[in-house]
Amino acid sequence: MVAWAGVYWNDSVVPLHKADNLDTRKCAFYAIFSAVRAGRSSWEAPYRLLYLGMAYRQKVEARIRQNHQAYHLICNYMMERGNNRDVLVMAGAIVSPSVGRVTHVFVKDIEALLIHENKPRFNVRHKHTYEGRPIVVVNGGDHHPLKRIAKSSTMALNKWRREGGPAAMRPWLADD
Repeated sequence: MVAWAGVYWNDSVVPLHKADNLDTRKCAFYAIFSAVRAGRSSWEAPYRLLYLGMAYRQKVEARIRQNHQAYHLICNYMMERGNNRDVLVMAGAIVSPSVGRVTHVFVKDIEALLIHENKPRFNVRHKHTYEGRPIVVVNGGDHHPLKRIAKSSTMALNKWRREGGPAAMRPWLADD
């Protein structure tokens, strides 16, 4: 059986240094990316995905503040780019999962697949191989710079499509 889940990326995007202002209720993931400032609180492409992370059973803001290697690289990136690009963060929540209970392993599989399919610049693990369960993840909401669909394999995606996919995600697929 192919597992699936939607990740709804909320419309709240904030500069990284204002991550405490991000609406992260029920969010399990965060994406850090850069974009060109287009106004006081708006940004435009080209987007560059820098890091994808998971915040299982903790607030996204708390996870972002924890010390690890990728954040040092992101800080260096910010210093190198100066005022040319803003570094932003957005949060995503799991919706319509095919599993009865969302476990830590399931969340880790989603994170690994999102990293594998989107290849954020500063993630190290999972960029080159995905070793989790057969799964399809549909990104909804304001998901850019992430791909709309992440799949563990073409076979998993085809099976998911044959089974009709979850009805709750069909409107998301119509957006593209």
